[in-house]
Amino acid sequence: MAVSDAQRKAAAKYLERKKTLTLRMDPEEHAAVQVAADQTTGGSVQGYILQAVRAQMNGTAAPAPSEDNRVHLSIEPSVLEPFRRKGETLTQTAERLLTAGLAAAQRAEK
Repeated sequence: MAVSDAQRKAAAKYLERKKTLTLRMDPEEHAAVQVAADQTTGGSVQGYILQAVRAQMNGTAAPAPSEDNRVHLSIEPSVLEPFRRKGETLTQTAERLLTAGLAAAQRAEK
């Protein structure tokens, strides 16, 4: 499908208002970022990186966990979707549900 002159002009106008940043990384690191982006921003690496940068700038970024205290879970997104709150990422949903489940387990132990 051919791009119209109007589309070309609109794209050029949009790009005039933006800055371009080139980011280079090893393929393995990119793969890890892509996986994280798939889980948090629906697959947008740019969105994931911008989200991380904004969190860092706002002072809301969590410190990177050490290898000693990290747990990796593999959860099918469709399992979490019914519990997802508006504006919440799947990762946030999983963290909220896991935290609530652990708190309930602790209460039950008492």
